[in-house]
Amino acid sequence: MYGYKIFETSFGWVGIISSSKGLVKSCLPKKNFYEVMEFIKIQEFRVNKTEKLDELSKIVIQYLGGIKINLSNIQIDYHATESFINFWKTCRKIPFGETRSYKWLAHNSKKPKAYRYAGLSMSRNPLPLFIPCHRVISSDGNIGGFQGGNIMKKKLIDLEKNNTIS
Repeated sequence: MYGYKIFETSFGWVGIISSSKGLVKSCLPKKNFYEVMEFIKIQEFRVNKTEKLDELSKIVIQYLGGIKINLSNIQIDYHATESFINFWKTCRKIPFGETRSYKWLAHNSKKPKAYRYAGLSMSRNPLPLFIPCHRVISSDGNIGGFQGGNIMKKKLIDLEKNNTIS
């Protein structure tokens, strides 16, 4: 059984789905509740609204409100290939307020020549705030692509850089 919660933040509406093992899917902030419903496709999961996610939603609201919170400790229930999971786990090690390149991600995932595949794994990230793919940029410092668009990626990078955890 899965639980879900949709809530409003200062960046927009966010949705999260979790299992008993951890988070399964989330979305970047959307303009409204209905965009979130369409994106997270709760009909694909057997879900119930749950109060269990109330605390997590408060944490996300604080994070997007500019409070210094590291989301990398949140438990995740991964559903993907081992390669993708490997890249995602490495991405979660990028410190709050910092960025790394796709090349760095590939190297630190023990796949040094697979930086394009590292990029692909970031584009398929089911938990974009919790697997912080916005922290992964091009080697030349270019922001690179992002499933939420480059404006959102820049906003998240700036949010963290301005609120670096010491």
